Amino acid sequence: MRAHHLRMKYLLADFAVGEPVAFVNAFGGEGGVEALRKFWAQVGEDLPEDDRVSEDGIAIDRLRVGEDGPSMLMLSLPTPQQRNEVYFLAAIVRPQPVRVFYLEKSILPDGRELTMIAERDARGRYNWGPGCEPDPRQFAALLASLLATPDAQPMSFFELPLR
Repeated sequence: MRAHHLRMKYLLADFAVGEPVAFVNAFGGEGGVEALRKFWAQVGEDLPEDDRVSEDGIAIDRLRVGEDGPSMLMLSLPTPQQRNEVYFLAAIVRPQPVRVFYLEKSILPDGRELTMIAERDARGRYNWGPGCEPDPRQFAALLASLLATPDAQPMSFFELPLR
């Protein structure tokens, strides 16, 4: 795994879960993309040059969960190349508590690639199963469907306290 991508995944998710208002203030406004690029570069500074990942592909979309649902801040990260790297991190800040989801790249033992949906909260990581094509609007629609299913259960959970 590429350390830069993995660190950013957890730093961003922990920030969104631990300080949702500050997260939205940092990345939800007009300067959000530039703030994300700057944060990406700062995290990379502590890594050997070979472990750094270019900021190409960083973007932010403000979407809705369904037609009338809460707003969602969707952060696009540089294109994943390895397993568990993230295409998107989606923070849904209302209603409380904040919910943070990833669309991760996964690779099956036979080499086939797919995406997986994961969720991060203060207790740990939930695996919600297969995802969609790496498109922000498809991911938003998939999350709307998941959140509209009151009895939805994750496939697995493991404890991973906030850092």
